[in-house]
Amino acid sequence: MSFKLISLVLISVLISIFISWISKKFISFNKTTEIPVLQKANNSLGKTVLDIINQFLNPNTHKKATVFLLIFILAIFVLIPRVAASTAKIIREFTPNSELQFSKIQILTPSGTIETIDGIVVAEKNNTLYISNKDWELQQVKTDQYYVNP
Repeated sequence: MSFKLISLVLISVLISIFISWISKKFISFNKTTEIPVLQKANNSLGKTVLDIINQFLNPNTHKKATVFLLIFILAIFVLIPRVAASTAKIIREFTPNSELQFSKIQILTPSGTIETIDGIVVAEKNNTLYISNKDWELQQVKTDQYYVNP
């Protein structure tokens, strides 16, 4: 928990230092009006970055740019997991079953019978066996005795 918090704070500080460095490098302030004036950029990406920074520093458009940025960040946080899940589904559909190496996993149940599951052992933790079956579902089986037969 503390490692995640420290890394989050460190990443935030690094991003703020980077943005501060960009704004100092590409923007100079006019002494008479105190409104940022863009310096010349060599490429279109530089011009785009400078235009965005100018939108945030200009008091007339600051609120509009902030609202746009918040909506953009919210859209990214909503869309990235959905796109990742859709991409994984497409990859699973195009992966032939012959490429997957399913094993026959024999498990001793609490009643003493042997149950066989076709799948891939993903993990084992605290006598719980996590198995990915042929339907791409994760099964959790509580057992301490099992045998994997390829």
